[in-house]
Amino acid sequence: MRHEEKQTFVYIQYLRGIAALAVVVFHLETSMRRLGYEGDWPTSLAAGVDVFFVISGFIMWLTAGDRDVRPLRFIINRIRRIVPLYWAVTLFMALVLLVAPSLLNSAALDPKHLLASLFFWPSAHPVLEGQYLPLLVPGWTLNFEMFFYAIFGLVLFLPAQLRLQAVAFSLGIVILLPVLFPKLPPELQFFGAPLIMEFVVGMVLGKYYHHLKAAGVRIGILVLAVGLLFIIVLGGSDGADQGWARLVFRGGGAGLVVVGAVVLDTQNLSAKSRFLHLIGDASYSIYLVHGIILSACTTFWIKAHLPTFGVVVQTVFALSAMLMCLFTGVFVYRFFEKPTDKLLRRWLQGGAAQNAGLFVK
Repeated sequence: MRHEEKQTFVYIQYLRGIAALAVVVFHLETSMRRLGYEGDWPTSLAAGVDVFFVISGFIMWLTAGDRDVRPLRFIINRIRRIVPLYWAVTLFMALVLLVAPSLLNSAALDPKHLLASLFFWPSAHPVLEGQYLPLLVPGWTLNFEMFFYAIFGLVLFLPAQLRLQAVAFSLGIVILLPVLFPKLPPELQFFGAPLIMEFVVGMVLGKYYHHLKAAGVRIGILVLAVGLLFIIVLGGSDGADQGWARLVFRGGGAGLVVVGAVVLDTQNLSAKSRFLHLIGDASYSIYLVHGIILSACTTFWIKAHLPTFGVVVQTVFALSAMLMCLFTGVFVYRFFEKPTDKLLRRWLQGGAAQNAGLFVK
C-alpha cells in the first residue's frame, strides 16, 4: 500500500467553510420570504452540500482508501465524528418540541420519526408532507454520508486496488434499484439519488490528486473559477436540484471547485486566513445549527414587531441572522464538538483516527 508524504489541504479547509456559508445563505431565503422579500434568490448556493460530498469522498480516500485501516476502526471513528453533535442538536430540537412546540412550526415530535432520525434512516416527515427528512432537516445529508461510510467500511476488507471500483459499483447499483424496481419503498428509493456518486468523484480525486501538482497556480485558479461559474449558471437552473441534473450541474461544478482547491494546495502557497480556517473547522457545527438559528432569528424579529419591509431593513436582518449562525456554530464547535471529540478519541484510544482534521489544517 502506498504511503505518501503528508500533505496539508489548507484550501480544502477554506472550501469547507465557504460551502457552509453558502448553505446558510441558501436557507436564509425562507426567513427572507417570511419578512416579505419577493426578489430572486441564488438557489445555486445549495451546491454547498455537493461540495461537502465531494470533499468527504476525497478525505475518506486519503485517510483510508489505500491504507491498512481496519473496517471496524474506520466505522467507529466516523461515528465518533458525526453522531455526538448530530444527536445533541436533534435531541435539543425534540426537547423544544416537547416543552414549547409552538416555537417550531415546521416540525412535530413523533417517536418513530425521532428514532429514525437518530439512526440516519429516512422517514416520512410528520409535518412536511411527502418529504423523507429527519427531525433536524439538514441531517438528510448525513443519511447519505453514513450510508457511504457503511459501504466504504465494507470495501476496506478488499485489497486496496479494488476499493474505488467496489464503492463505485455498489453505489451505481443503489442508483439503479429505483429504476429497476419503481415500487421500491420510498425509504430505500431515498438512497438511490444520483448525487450519491459525488462521493466517488471525491474518491477519484483523492486517488490521483498527486498528479495535479504539475498543473500550477494559474490552472488551479482557472479550474476553480470554471467550477464556480458552472454552479452559478447551471446549478441554479430549473430542475438542477433533482436527479441526474443535480449530479451533472451541481456535482460537476462542485468537483471542479474541489479540484481547483486541491491544485492550489499542492502548490504549498503561503496565503492564510484565520477566519476561513475557523469557519472550516466549525463547518459541521454551523451546518447543523444554522436552521434552528435562522428560525429563531425570524421568529424573534416578527414577534418583536421590528420593521420587515425595505431593502435596508431586510439587509440588516440577513446580515444579523448570518452572523448569529456563524457565532453559534463556532461556539458549539469550540465548547461541544471539539472537546467531545477529543474526549471520545482519548476514550477510544484514537490511534489512526480517521479525522479530516489530520489532513485538512
